[in-house]
Amino acid sequence: MASTTQVSSAEPYTAFTAAAVQQPAQVLYERGNIKVTDSGLELKCYYFPTGQKKFVQWRDVTDLESKKVNLGNCKTWGMALDFKVWWHFDRCVRECNKKRSRGIVLSSTSKSGSKSMVGMTPMTDDFEVVWNLCKEHAPHATVKADV
Repeated sequence: MASTTQVSSAEPYTAFTAAAVQQPAQVLYERGNIKVTDSGLELKCYYFPTGQKKFVQWRDVTDLESKKVNLGNCKTWGMALDFKVWWHFDRCVRECNKKRSRGIVLSSTSKSGSKSMVGMTPMTDDFEVVWNLCKEHAPHATVKADV
């Protein structure tokens, strides 16, 4: 004879998974198209021409590099002339050199094994804040400061 268990409607059964219990990411910095959270980096208006955002998790970051922004190694949006880094959309990177003098490049490897180099150009007055947050949240990454 099969036994059945009744569950009171006052106390419904709910299956929780680790993903369901996780707290939303805490925003540590947000300005323009750059958003730094405790779980990763979000670049708004990243993919050309759709403008979709890209999210890089800190655990996937293998290298961090700061570099001076110039015509050969940076672009307003897309692949730079050095054919290494894809830069997020930043219309001020050329016109406003005083506002954007340095960039940050994150190299990452996803779970599937694909590698990418992502470039971002924080405002000059925020550069150190963003740079330090990246170093702090990706401690296993190799750090190279060009500037």
